[in-house]
Amino acid sequence: MFLVLFSVAHTLAASESQDAYSNLTRDHFKSQLVLVQKDDPSQSFDPATNITEYAFSFIRKYESAPEKYSGRALLFTALAYGSVGRLESAGTVLNKFLQKNPEDPLALTLLGLSYEGRAMFPDATRNYKRAWDKQYAPALALLGACYFRTKATNEINALLPVMIKHLDDVDVRIGLVMYSQLAEPPNPELFRRVSEGVSDDKIVTAYELVAPYYALGFWNVGERERALRIMALLNKRDAYGVFKYSPTKRKEVLAAFEANPSLFTNIDLTFLGACYMLEDQPAKAKPLYIKYLQIKPNDGPIWCNLGFANQKLSNYEEAISDHRKALSLGYSDGIRLLAGCYIVTGALDKVREMLPDLIARQNADPDVVGVLIAYSIVTRPVDKALFLSTVKAATDDTLIDDDNIEKIIEHLEMFGEKERAAILRAKVKQRRETL
Repeated sequence: MFLVLFSVAHTLAASESQDAYSNLTRDHFKSQLVLVQKDDPSQSFDPATNITEYAFSFIRKYESAPEKYSGRALLFTALAYGSVGRLESAGTVLNKFLQKNPEDPLALTLLGLSYEGRAMFPDATRNYKRAWDKQYAPALALLGACYFRTKATNEINALLPVMIKHLDDVDVRIGLVMYSQLAEPPNPELFRRVSEGVSDDKIVTAYELVAPYYALGFWNVGERERALRIMALLNKRDAYGVFKYSPTKRKEVLAAFEANPSLFTNIDLTFLGACYMLEDQPAKAKPLYIKYLQIKPNDGPIWCNLGFANQKLSNYEEAISDHRKALSLGYSDGIRLLAGCYIVTGALDKVREMLPDLIARQNADPDVVGVLIAYSIVTRPVDKALFLSTVKAATDDTLIDDDNIEKIIEHLEMFGEKERAAILRAKVKQRRETL
């Protein structure tokens, strides 16, 4: 089964990041590689093997003797290239395969995907249409997703009746459910059509990928108890993002919770806590995290969340205890928050002990950069070497996003790095003028 890219299109609507789309296209190829190899006994695959390592291994074999590859082996090679993000190479191999198999709908669909991942939309839609001419339903779903991504409203409207006729295909149904909620404004009539006769159990099993959008759809058409029931059945913290990251929905959820808490009996309390934190209401988030941890005391990430709530409330000693508990449970992502508490409370010797771990994380977590810079500035004497090495390794955007950007510029000038200071100052000015 293909995983349609409506969710990808929605992600890009916010980020406008071609790199993000290429990465998600890569993951799409990766999931298809796993599925295809399972159906082909000629391809040995150890389920315990990392799929990326498997893909690279296949690519190395192909590149050592490409003339030996033909037929389905070329299709596998294209999937391997796509799985590691080499979309142009995937397209080249797919075209080679299609020279002898011009009507293969899977190859045409994958070729379309390789083009879409490189923002070559006319080529993508042309190949999706060729695959759909063979009545290959996944191509229909991807064609709709491509139209959605490019805001081709007329084409979407023309395609919707065709997609509705093929609701029995999982990919098509997933695409329509997502489109009904991601369209601006959402399409309640379409949602009612695609949700008619579908049980809650089927939504969270057969349509698990799109279950959060079913929940969102029922919420939007006023069936809020059913929406919450689906969320509870799904029971996945990351599935609540369609509500949590929408300011409007987040406010609606919190208002409903405060009006009738009993409706939320089976909902993950950490979801509600996160909503309150995003609304800058840590005092309301804190008791929810505490209640949750009374039931599940070994959840490291939530101890970290509780610590962050306490930080926002200036309860630094409690926050330090919470973050230390998270670390003791093996959750190390909160180390920067713990270091931040130590800086605020003046326990710089504790930060000094953590420096090797913090420095090792700075490339993966931009927020660690702010902690290292803050420590280098407040410690006495100022740690010039740490300051300069951290700033040098950080991007301009990371530094501009830091609350201490003015102090960063000031210290760069103090240490003779006037050119970088001038660049940052100009970018800060430009950003403020566009706000």
